[in-house]
Amino acid sequence: MTQEFQDTSGNITEQVTLKALDNAKEILTQVWGLVKQENIPPAVERKLEQCFDLMPANTDINMVGMMFARPVQTTRLQLAGFTKEQTIPYLEKIGWQGESDRLAQMMAIAPANFSPFTLTFDVDEQVYPRIGLKYFTRCITKDAPPWQEFLEILVRHQLCSPEKGEALRKWPGYTQIKGSSPSFFQIIENTAALRENRLLNVMERNFGQIKMVYQPGLPFEAKAYLTCSCVNILVPRT
Repeated sequence: MTQEFQDTSGNITEQVTLKALDNAKEILTQVWGLVKQENIPPAVERKLEQCFDLMPANTDINMVGMMFARPVQTTRLQLAGFTKEQTIPYLEKIGWQGESDRLAQMMAIAPANFSPFTLTFDVDEQVYPRIGLKYFTRCITKDAPPWQEFLEILVRHQLCSPEKGEALRKWPGYTQIKGSSPSFFQIIENTAALRENRLLNVMERNFGQIKMVYQPGLPFEAKAYLTCSCVNILVPRT
C-alpha cells in the first residue's frame, strides 16, 4: 500500500512539501492501523517526524507505505530530489548507522547526469542500514546514451553480466500489436491526422529505473526495472 506525493509542475516549494508532509502522516496513520491493528507507537512516530523534518529543502516525499508480504513490517520511505552531497549528511542526522564510506563508493558508480536521485530506506524506531538509490531517466531508442553509459559502468563493476547488459541495451523500442485495431475513441481523437497517416497500436518497451542497493556485509546490488505499455502512433500512409 503506497501513496505518491509529487509536485506535478516539477517545482518543489515549501508549500508543496508541507502539504506532502501532512498527507504522508495521514496515510501512515491509516496504513499502520490496517497492517498492525493499532496506533503508531510514539517512538516510531517521533522517528518518522524526524526523517521528514530534516529533509533538505529541495527534496520531497515521493512515497510512503508498508508491504503486507514483508516479514518485517517497517515503514518504507522514498524521498526524491537527493544529490550525492546531501545523502550521507542527511542519513547521519536521522540516526543511520551504516558505513558512510561504502555508501559513498556506491553513489560514485552512477554517471553524473543521473542526479538528483530518489533515496529509499526503512524506518520504525530506528533507521535501518539498507539503502536503495533509484535513478530515473527516459529513453526512446535502444541506443539512448544515458542508459547505455550506465549499463556499461555496471558491467565494469561486475554488478551486471555482459550478456544481461547487452539484452537490457536492446530492450527499448516498439512492437506492433498484431491483430489489433484502434478503438472508436482513438479514431475520433485522431481524425485530422488520419487523413495522411495510419494509427497503429504498439507496445512501447522502455526503462523505468535502475536501483542500486547498499546493505552492510553484502556486495552492492543493481536492479533494472523495465516497462511495457500500450501506445498509439501515427505512421505515414504508403
